Amino acid sequence: MSASHVGTTTINLRAWEGTTPVDGVVVCVERRGHSLTCGATEDGELWVDSLPHGPYRAWIEPAPYDLASITCTAFPGVDHPCRVRGSEVQFQVRKDMIAVNINFNLETP
Repeated sequence: MSASHVGTTTINLRAWEGTTPVDGVVVCVERRGHSLTCGATEDGELWVDSLPHGPYRAWIEPAPYDLASITCTAFPGVDHPCRVRGSEVQFQVRKDMIAVNINFNLETP
């Protein structure tokens, strides 16, 4: 990928049970039609840096937790930055975005 296609947006994917970060949850993010990145959370987080603008989706892989909800914020502030569909969240990285935080709120079954 050439430097002109590399963005500056950072995605912070978080897995929490209540107020407790959950380690080892496999979180995936994919740019539609392009690369797929999956990794395990450490201290409840997985960071994906330097994303080019475009449509993305993120999800967690099956774990010994149930997904209670998904919340999302973007910086600078954007109204309704994400669309939640079941256990997946879809979002658009725009040229002016610095970061997108996605919280996968978990609960023990």
